[in-house]
Order: sequence, then structure tokens, then C-alpha cells
Amino acid sequence: RADFGRTPSGAQGLRVRGDYVHVIDLAAHFGFAHGMAPDERFLVLCEADGASRVAFLVEDIVGQQQVV
Repeated sequence: RADFGRTPSGAQGLRVRGDYVHVIDLAAHFGFAHGMAPDERFLVLCEADGASRVAFLVEDIVGQQQVV
């Protein structure tokens, strides 16, 4: 189960290894109505260069790719 909280700025965050990662709800960001309950959606955690991380809240994952 995901550990959600609020960052000091009031944005929704996901606690990952003791740090909060900014969560972007893509449906809300693009102005779509939510078609699923929050606990039925997926979190996609993206990390770049080992330092910059963000989590996207999505309704479905069509394909996946991991680059190392």
C-alpha cells in the first residue's frame, strides 16, 4: 500500500525510502474526470540521473519499459 502524505508546500507526496516524491495525478492535470477509485489506480515512479524523482498516478499501464 502506498504511503501518501503532504509536502510542506501542500502538494501530495509519496513516501519512498524516507523521502517524499511529488505525485502528479495525470487525469486531474489534463482535466479528465476520474473513472476509477483512487485505490484501483497505479503509481508510476520515474527517476532520472539518480536524483530527480516524480510519481504519476495513472488509470492503466499499456506497456512498460525499464532502462538501466
